[in-house]
This record gives sequence, structure tokens and C-alpha cells, in this order.
Amino acid sequence: MRNNKRYFLYRPDNDVHYRYVNNIFTKTIVWNKIAAAFDDMLRLCASIRYGKVRSSLVLKKLSTYRRANRIYEGFKELGRSARTRYILQYASSKDVQRMVQLGCNKSEMWHNFQKFVYFGQSGELRTNDLEEQRDSTTALELVCNIVAYWNALKMHEAVITLKQQGERIKEDDIRFITPLITRHINRFGRFEFEVDKRKIIL
Repeated sequence: MRNNKRYFLYRPDNDVHYRYVNNIFTKTIVWNKIAAAFDDMLRLCASIRYGKVRSSLVLKKLSTYRRANRIYEGFKELGRSARTRYILQYASSKDVQRMVQLGCNKSEMWHNFQKFVYFGQSGELRTNDLEEQRDSTTALELVCNIVAYWNALKMHEAVITLKQQGERIKEDDIRFITPLITRHINRFGRFEFEVDKRKIIL
């Protein structure tokens, strides 16, 4: 795991001790902070769930709160508990590690795909205007989805053609084919000039 040295593992209580891994738990969850803000935390989560408030706005508000704010402290302790549980699951389960690796690979492929499509200005948003940034990222998502859909459609047609020709293709193999391919894409267009037919006007 990246930056795993930055994270602490929290034990559920000071009186809880483990036989073999006790030393990796350096701090303790303060459950009273979660209990004190639990109703407000549920209310805030419900507001996000039913679209009453945007999650980005909530995160922005929470990040500006002082540590004395009980909602902030409640979510902070809850996050510590969830992160400790996740790290332990990740360390002890090959299935979880495999699932995370697949997810990371897909995300990395998508980012590389976006970089290939958005090749102008080295793939950078060189503007401080929020509206222009939003327009650029929205247009990029749209173009990438169109290209990925076109790739998926052509790959589907190719599979159908091969099956009609008698090729045996396993469905499990098709699941691992990605539409995020770029080798066949000509980003700069194709221009053909008939030099011999050009007329030189004097």
C-alpha cells in the first residue's frame, strides 16, 4: 500500500491487546466523539443521500471546521475506525488485494486514455477560470466516452464475425478485453495531397 507509513492503526479500546500484532496498534478510537455527534452525522449523510446537499460542499465545510467542532471530530474518529478495518482486511485477504489491484489498473488505464485523447497543451488545463475548467473536463469526458463506446462496438462486431467464422471464443476471455485502446486512433487526422494534380497559378 502506498504511504502506509503515514497511517496509524487504532485499537478499539485501551484494554484490548492482541497476541501477535499488538505493537502495530499505536492509538485508540475515541468512541465518545462518534456518539456525541452521531445524530448530526446521520442527518448529514441522509441529506447527501437524498440530494439535499452536495457532498463536495459538505467536505469543503468540514475541512474548514475547527477541531472543536463535534461533527468534524465524529467523522474523523469514524474514518480512523473504517481505515483501520480496511487496512487489516487488505493485509489479510488476497481477494481484497486482487480487487484493489484491478480497480487501480482500471483507473490508471482511464487516466492514460484521457491523456492520449487530450493531447493539446500537454493535457494541462492552463486556465484559472472555473467555468472554462469545467467545460474542458466535461468535453474531455464526453469525447473519451464516445471513443470508448466506438471501440467497444467495433470489438463486439469483431467477436461476432469471428464466431460466425467458426472461431471458439470464451466469454471469460471477453471480460478481460478493454475498450480503452488507442493504437488505431489517429489524433492528428489524415491528409492526402495529390501533388501531381496541383495547379500552379503564376
